[in-house]
Amino acid sequence: NIPYCSLNGGINNNIGLGMIYSDFTPMIDKSPLIPRINFANVLLEPYDYYDNLANVVLQIFDNGSSLIEISSIPLMEYIQSKYPNYEFIFSKWADVITPFTPELIEQIIQTNRFLRIGIPNQYTYDFDWLKQLKHKNKCEITIDPICYQCSKNSSCFLAEQENALEYSNKSLLLRCEKNQQYKFLSIEDIIQQYQPLGFTHFVFETDYRLTPEQKLIFYIKYFFKDEAQDKIIQEILIEGEK
Repeated sequence: NIPYCSLNGGINNNIGLGMIYSDFTPMIDKSPLIPRINFANVLLEPYDYYDNLANVVLQIFDNGSSLIEISSIPLMEYIQSKYPNYEFIFSKWADVITPFTPELIEQIIQTNRFLRIGIPNQYTYDFDWLKQLKHKNKCEITIDPICYQCSKNSSCFLAEQENALEYSNKSLLLRCEKNQQYKFLSIEDIIQQYQPLGFTHFVFETDYRLTPEQKLIFYIKYFFKDEAQDKIIQEILIEGEK
Protein backbone atom coordinates (compact mmCIF):
# COMPACT_ATOMS: atom_id res chain seq x y z
CA ASN A 1 0.00 0.00 0.00
CA ILE A 2 1.38 3.41 -0.99
CA PRO A 3 0.25 5.95 1.64
CA TYR A 4 -2.27 8.64 0.85
CA CYS A 5 -0.05 11.66 1.52
CA SER A 6 1.89 10.93 -1.69
CA LEU A 7 -0.88 12.79 -3.50
CA ASN A 8 0.08 16.02 -1.76
CA GLY A 9 3.64 16.35 -3.07
CA GLY A 10 7.01 16.33 -1.34
CA ILE A 11 8.90 13.30 -0.06
CA ASN A 12 6.56 10.76 1.47
CA ASN A 13 7.64 10.18 5.06
CA ASN A 14 5.98 6.75 5.13
CA ILE A 15 8.23 5.31 2.40
CA GLY A 16 11.56 5.55 4.18
CA LEU A 17 14.83 7.39 3.72
CA GLY A 18 16.48 6.97 0.34
CA MET A 19 13.59 5.14 -1.33
CA ILE A 20 11.90 6.55 -4.43
CA TYR A 21 8.72 5.44 -6.12
CA SER A 22 10.50 3.96 -9.14
CA ASP A 23 11.91 1.39 -6.71
CA PHE A 24 8.44 -0.11 -6.59
CA THR A 25 8.27 -0.77 -10.34
CA PRO A 26 10.02 -4.20 -10.26
CA MET A 27 7.71 -5.27 -7.45
CA ILE A 28 4.74 -5.22 -9.79
CA ASP A 29 6.15 -8.17 -11.73
CA LYS A 30 7.72 -10.05 -8.82
CA SER A 31 4.99 -9.86 -6.19
CA PRO A 32 1.71 -11.80 -6.30
CA LEU A 33 0.12 -8.93 -4.38
CA ILE A 34 -1.88 -6.27 -6.21
CA PRO A 35 -0.40 -2.77 -5.80
CA ARG A 36 -2.75 -0.53 -3.86
CA ILE A 37 -2.46 3.25 -3.75
CA ASN A 38 -4.10 5.11 -0.89
CA PHE A 39 -5.46 8.48 -1.99
CA ALA A 40 -8.20 8.48 0.65
CA ASN A 41 -7.36 11.73 2.41
CA VAL A 42 -10.74 13.40 2.83
CA LEU A 43 -9.18 16.90 2.93
CA LEU A 44 -7.80 16.86 -0.61
CA GLU A 45 -8.73 19.79 -2.83
CA PRO A 46 -9.02 19.77 -6.66
CA TYR A 47 -5.64 21.49 -7.06
CA ASP A 48 -4.02 18.52 -5.29
CA TYR A 49 -4.99 16.26 -8.19
CA TYR A 50 -2.32 17.82 -10.42
CA ASP A 51 0.57 17.19 -8.05
CA ASN A 52 3.58 16.02 -10.07
CA LEU A 53 4.70 13.29 -7.68
CA ALA A 54 1.21 11.81 -7.44
CA ASN A 55 0.90 11.69 -11.22
CA VAL A 56 4.26 9.98 -11.55
CA VAL A 57 3.02 7.32 -9.12
CA LEU A 58 -0.17 6.94 -11.13
CA GLN A 59 1.84 6.50 -14.34
CA ILE A 60 4.07 3.84 -12.77
CA PHE A 61 1.18 1.70 -11.57
CA ASP A 62 -1.27 2.25 -14.42
CA ASN A 63 -0.81 -1.31 -15.63
CA GLY A 64 -4.29 -2.77 -15.48
CA SER A 65 -3.96 -4.54 -12.13
CA SER A 66 -3.68 -1.78 -9.55
CA LEU A 67 -6.17 -0.47 -7.01
CA ILE A 68 -6.75 3.03 -5.69
CA GLU A 69 -8.52 3.79 -2.42
CA ILE A 70 -10.35 7.12 -2.66
CA SER A 71 -12.83 9.18 -0.67
CA SER A 72 -13.62 11.64 -3.46
CA ILE A 73 -15.67 11.01 -6.60
CA PRO A 74 -14.12 14.04 -8.41
CA LEU A 75 -10.65 12.64 -7.70
CA MET A 76 -11.70 9.26 -9.08
CA GLU A 77 -13.07 10.88 -12.23
CA TYR A 78 -9.84 12.83 -12.70
CA ILE A 79 -7.79 9.64 -12.40
CA GLN A 80 -10.08 7.75 -14.77
CA SER A 81 -9.72 10.49 -17.40
CA LYS A 82 -5.92 10.20 -17.45
CA TYR A 83 -5.16 6.68 -16.20
CA PRO A 84 -7.99 4.39 -17.32
CA ASN A 85 -6.65 1.06 -16.08
CA TYR A 86 -7.24 1.45 -12.36
CA GLU A 87 -9.95 -0.11 -10.24
CA PHE A 88 -11.26 1.72 -7.20
CA ILE A 89 -12.08 1.05 -3.58
CA PHE A 90 -14.41 3.54 -1.91
CA SER A 91 -12.67 4.28 1.38
CA LYS A 92 -14.26 3.77 4.77
CA TRP A 93 -12.93 7.22 5.69
CA ALA A 94 -15.48 8.89 3.41
CA ASP A 95 -17.77 8.10 6.34
CA VAL A 96 -16.13 11.04 8.12
CA ILE A 97 -17.74 13.38 5.56
CA THR A 98 -20.95 11.47 4.82
CA PRO A 99 -21.86 8.91 7.51
CA PHE A 100 -22.29 5.42 6.06
CA THR A 101 -25.48 3.44 6.48
CA PRO A 102 -26.25 -0.01 5.05
CA GLU A 103 -28.62 1.70 2.62
CA LEU A 104 -25.96 4.17 1.45
CA ILE A 105 -23.42 1.39 0.97
CA GLU A 106 -25.97 -0.50 -1.15
CA GLN A 107 -26.53 2.59 -3.31
CA ILE A 108 -22.77 2.98 -3.82
CA ILE A 109 -22.39 -0.69 -4.75
CA GLN A 110 -25.28 -0.44 -7.22
CA THR A 111 -23.38 2.21 -9.22
CA ASN A 112 -20.90 -0.53 -10.26
CA ARG A 113 -18.08 2.00 -10.07
CA PHE A 114 -16.17 0.35 -7.23
CA LEU A 115 -14.49 -2.98 -6.79
CA ARG A 116 -15.05 -2.80 -3.02
CA ILE A 117 -16.22 -0.43 -0.33
CA GLY A 118 -14.64 -0.09 3.11
CA ILE A 119 -16.62 -0.62 6.30
CA PRO A 120 -15.97 2.10 8.92
CA ASN A 121 -14.14 0.96 12.04
CA GLN A 122 -17.03 1.63 14.39
CA TYR A 123 -19.10 -1.09 12.71
CA THR A 124 -16.48 -3.83 12.66
CA TYR A 125 -17.95 -5.52 15.74
CA ASP A 126 -21.54 -4.40 15.24
CA PHE A 127 -22.99 -7.60 13.81
CA ASP A 128 -26.56 -6.28 13.74
CA TRP A 129 -25.33 -3.47 11.46
CA LEU A 130 -23.17 -5.78 9.35
CA LYS A 131 -26.00 -8.25 8.78
CA GLN A 132 -28.02 -5.51 7.07
CA LEU A 133 -25.49 -5.28 4.22
CA LYS A 134 -26.79 -7.05 1.12
CA HIS A 135 -23.57 -7.41 -0.89
CA LYS A 136 -21.10 -8.43 1.79
CA ASN A 137 -18.73 -9.85 -0.83
CA LYS A 138 -18.23 -6.27 -2.04
CA CYS A 139 -17.31 -4.98 1.40
CA GLU A 140 -13.91 -4.76 3.05
CA ILE A 141 -13.33 -5.05 6.81
CA THR A 142 -10.26 -3.76 8.61
CA ILE A 143 -8.44 -6.37 10.68
CA ASP A 144 -6.86 -3.94 13.13
CA PRO A 145 -9.21 -0.96 13.65
CA ILE A 146 -7.89 1.94 15.69
CA CYS A 147 -10.15 3.42 18.39
CA TYR A 148 -13.12 1.47 17.11
CA GLN A 149 -15.30 2.36 20.12
CA CYS A 150 -14.12 5.95 20.51
CA SER A 151 -16.75 8.68 20.23
CA LYS A 152 -14.06 11.06 18.90
CA ASN A 153 -12.98 8.74 16.10
CA SER A 154 -13.98 11.12 13.28
CA SER A 155 -12.48 14.29 14.75
CA CYS A 156 -9.24 12.52 15.59
CA PHE A 157 -8.97 11.11 12.09
CA LEU A 158 -9.54 14.54 10.52
CA ALA A 159 -6.71 15.88 12.65
CA GLU A 160 -4.52 13.02 11.44
CA GLN A 161 -5.41 13.83 7.82
CA GLU A 162 -4.33 17.44 8.39
CA ASN A 163 -1.10 16.10 9.86
CA ALA A 164 -0.48 14.09 6.69
CA LEU A 165 -0.96 17.17 4.53
CA GLU A 166 1.88 18.82 6.45
CA TYR A 167 4.24 15.81 5.97
CA SER A 168 4.72 15.49 9.71
CA ASN A 169 6.37 12.35 11.09
CA LYS A 170 4.42 12.66 14.33
CA SER A 171 1.16 10.76 14.51
CA LEU A 172 -1.67 12.53 16.26
CA LEU A 173 -3.28 9.16 16.96
CA LEU A 174 -0.73 8.68 19.74
CA ARG A 175 -2.13 11.49 21.82
CA CYS A 176 -4.91 9.45 23.46
CA GLU A 177 -3.24 6.05 23.38
CA LYS A 178 -4.19 5.20 26.98
CA ASN A 179 -7.87 5.52 26.14
CA GLN A 180 -7.87 3.51 22.95
CA GLN A 181 -10.08 0.47 22.48
CA TYR A 182 -7.62 -1.30 20.23
CA LYS A 183 -8.42 -4.80 19.01
CA PHE A 184 -7.39 -7.15 16.21
CA LEU A 185 -9.59 -9.56 14.31
CA SER A 186 -7.97 -12.94 14.63
CA ILE A 187 -7.91 -15.48 11.83
CA GLU A 188 -10.36 -17.49 13.96
CA ASP A 189 -12.68 -14.47 14.12
CA ILE A 190 -12.61 -14.19 10.35
CA ILE A 191 -13.28 -17.88 9.75
CA GLN A 192 -15.88 -18.38 12.48
CA GLN A 193 -17.77 -15.04 12.48
CA TYR A 194 -17.24 -13.02 9.31
CA GLN A 195 -16.91 -15.55 6.52
CA PRO A 196 -20.17 -17.33 7.48
CA LEU A 197 -21.92 -13.97 7.04
CA GLY A 198 -20.49 -13.64 3.53
CA PHE A 199 -17.51 -11.29 4.06
CA THR A 200 -14.47 -12.24 1.97
CA HIS A 201 -12.23 -9.13 1.93
CA PHE A 202 -10.06 -8.01 4.84
CA VAL A 203 -7.29 -5.41 5.05
CA PHE A 204 -4.66 -4.31 7.56
CA GLU A 205 -4.75 -0.73 8.80
CA THR A 206 -1.50 1.21 9.04
CA ASP A 207 -0.43 0.95 12.67
CA TYR A 208 1.20 4.30 13.42
CA ARG A 209 2.69 3.05 16.69
CA LEU A 210 4.96 0.40 15.20
CA THR A 211 8.33 0.64 13.49
CA PRO A 212 8.77 -1.32 10.20
CA GLU A 213 10.62 -4.03 12.15
CA GLN A 214 7.80 -4.30 14.67
CA LYS A 215 5.22 -4.47 11.88
CA LEU A 216 7.12 -7.32 10.23
CA ILE A 217 7.25 -9.27 13.48
CA PHE A 218 3.52 -8.63 13.99
CA TYR A 219 2.67 -10.07 10.55
CA ILE A 220 4.82 -13.13 11.22
CA LYS A 221 3.11 -13.75 14.55
CA TYR A 222 -0.30 -13.14 12.99
CA PHE A 223 0.04 -15.53 10.07
CA PHE A 224 2.34 -18.28 11.33
CA LYS A 225 1.98 -20.88 14.06
CA ASP A 226 3.90 -20.36 17.30
CA GLU A 227 6.39 -23.15 16.64
CA ALA A 228 7.43 -21.62 13.29
CA GLN A 229 7.70 -17.95 14.28
CA ASP A 230 11.22 -17.88 15.75
CA LYS A 231 12.66 -19.76 12.78
CA ILE A 232 11.04 -17.40 10.26
CA ILE A 233 12.18 -14.30 12.14
CA GLN A 234 15.76 -15.58 12.25
CA GLU A 235 15.71 -16.42 8.54
CA ILE A 236 14.54 -12.91 7.70
CA LEU A 237 17.18 -11.32 9.92
CA ILE A 238 19.91 -13.38 8.28
CA GLU A 239 18.63 -12.54 4.80
CA GLY A 240 18.50 -8.87 5.74
CA GLU A 241 22.16 -8.90 6.83
CA LYS A 242 23.10 -10.30 3.42
